Amino acid sequence: MNDPEPFLLPPIVQDPDSRRRTTRLRELGFSHGCREFRLRREGMIHAMDGGLWLHRHVWQGCPLVHLVSTDRARLVAYGEACGLPIARLQYKPLKDPRTGTRREAWHWDLGGPVYPPVDARLLETTIGGSRDGGTQGGGSPNGGRPNGGTPDGGTPNGDTESGAMEMT
Repeated sequence: MNDPEPFLLPPIVQDPDSRRRTTRLRELGFSHGCREFRLRREGMIHAMDGGLWLHRHVWQGCPLVHLVSTDRARLVAYGEACGLPIARLQYKPLKDPRTGTRREAWHWDLGGPVYPPVDARLLETTIGGSRDGGTQGGGSPNGGRPNGGTPDGGTPNGDTESGAMEMT
């Protein structure tokens, strides 16, 4: 008797099932050690130490996430797991906020089908130990919400499952 062919999932970036894609993105961020910070400086320090920093912001009116690190290999591994072409990994030296020294750093632009869903497990506490203290980079245009989106945790375009928008 022939064994049935195993079911292979498409790369996350190509997964047509938005609910499954969102679940996969959430687990990918968690398993790769991605972290989000309410204070930009804390996120930058995490990235300078080789961690993966999810930095949510708005670019040309669209929500976008930069996944930033000085550890290129970790970023490449995340991109491969997500199905991102390596040519989209961007090099941009950044200043270490502790020393003012410019360091090699890279980032992925994550939007559209690979817009990472909000996951409280990835949100680091601030210095005071509160998960709701401060906002990203100060007066955030999203009302201090770490997801760059709606108060109910949805994505900025109203799609609570996929964050469907074009990847830039």
